[in-house]
Amino acid sequence: EAIENTKKNWMNLIPYQEQVFTLDSVRKHLELNPDNKKYTEFLDEDKYELYFFINPFEPKTWYGFFALSLDDVVAGSHINLDCMYVRNEYREDNRGNIMAYEIGLIICDFFKKVIDENTDKKLDAKLVIKLGLSENHRATINEALDKGLFNQQDTL
Repeated sequence: EAIENTKKNWMNLIPYQEQVFTLDSVRKHLELNPDNKKYTEFLDEDKYELYFFINPFEPKTWYGFFALSLDDVVAGSHINLDCMYVRNEYREDNRGNIMAYEIGLIICDFFKKVIDENTDKKLDAKLVIKLGLSENHRATINEALDKGLFNQQDTL
């Protein structure tokens, strides 16, 4: 409940296409810190589904982003969490955990869709986390997945 209240007050999740800033400005920010150059490769909207966490009161202010890629196979689907990035100035507060929880919910929605479309088939649905996340963020993503998929299982 605390996460929901906090999220409603100062953070929204929006697909890149709805942003009011350019990917070039995000690349420029990431390249200010040499350690973050690896994240710029994921800012390709043709290759990845990009989502940004923004300040709803100042839409040009972004707190972080993540990139997903989907890989459909014959008996199911795979989803890759290719990266999660939280801006340095926001890593010490609760925003990173809120971002991780939201990522878990989006991945959960994907898996629910796979389950709904394949109720009579054997599933091979898999989540792959490609760029390292902190143990704390992994745990938060797993918490969101467990909660969402448990609710889905109850309805089957």
